[in-house]
Amino acid sequence: MSTKEIKLAVARTGYQNGQKNRGIIWCIAFVAILLLAPQVMARQSYLSTFETTYPAATGSRIDACNLCHNSPDGGDARNSYGLSYASSGHNFASIENTDSDGDGWTNLQEIKSLTFPGDANDHPTTPSPKSPGFETIGTIAALFVVVMAIVYRQRKGKQ
Repeated sequence: MSTKEIKLAVARTGYQNGQKNRGIIWCIAFVAILLLAPQVMARQSYLSTFETTYPAATGSRIDACNLCHNSPDGGDARNSYGLSYASSGHNFASIENTDSDGDGWTNLQEIKSLTFPGDANDHPTTPSPKSPGFETIGTIAALFVVVMAIVYRQRKGKQ
C-alpha cells in the first residue's frame, strides 16, 4: 500500500486529527444542552414570577436560586419554601401567610424583610425596644401633676 493510499484510507475513516472523536463530543454536548435547558429555563421563570409578585425583592439577596433550593446555584434539593411553592401549584401568593420554615415568621413577613422564607436560621430581627420618647415622658409628667393635684385637694379638704 502506498503512502497516498494510506492517507486516503485515513481520510475516509475520519480518524485524521481526531475528527470522528470531535463529532461524538459535539453530539454529547448538544444532547446535554437539550436535556439541561428546560431545568435552567424553569428556574429562571420561577424567579421571574417571584420578581413580578414581589418587586421590592428584585435584585436583593433573596432574589436567587436558594430562595427555593438548598444551594445558591440551585438544581439541588428544594428547601421548605421551595417544597411549599411546588405543592401550591407554583403560586407564591397562596403561601404568603404560611410559615414554610417554622421559624415563627410568615413567608410574606420574611420576603418583606428580605430574609429567606425557607431557612429557619434567617428571619427578620425583632425590633429593639424603643426608649421612652419625649411624648411618653410628657404623658408621665402630666399624670403625675394630675395625681398630685388630686392628693393636694383631698388634703386641703380635710383641714
